[in-house]
Amino acid sequence: MIGEYSMDELRKMHPQRNTFNFGRITITSDFDSGNLSRCEEGDEDGCVSSIWMMLVQYNLWISTDSLPYFKNCGFRTWFYFGVRGTLKEEVLRFTVKNMNHQSKLYASGLRPVYRLGTTAKWRRQQGKISWTVSDY
Repeated sequence: MIGEYSMDELRKMHPQRNTFNFGRITITSDFDSGNLSRCEEGDEDGCVSSIWMMLVQYNLWISTDSLPYFKNCGFRTWFYFGVRGTLKEEVLRFTVKNMNHQSKLYASGLRPVYRLGTTAKWRRQQGKISWTVSDY
């Protein structure tokens, strides 16, 4: 119970607040402004930057921007989630499968931001950002 609501009642009121567990790795949007509706572990392993590293792929689906207030607006222009349980040697790759067309933003040099830990400063993603338009 949180206040007068059970966790099930809160989940129904805020369907974009979810937690997904993959062994020791947890991906969560269970906080204010979090917006993951679905997350699956992908199937890519491989070589990154010519050095063999552990690469883990995750496919993400984000909720519409206005959930829980307007369920059918259709806009998906941002994402916000947290990750716990990673190892220093791991490389994580996230693919957002249902984001609205944002290639002009990325082509203009805008980049997602991230931080490591709760006290670190926010940093812009370095390296190549890739995108494709599909009918997901």
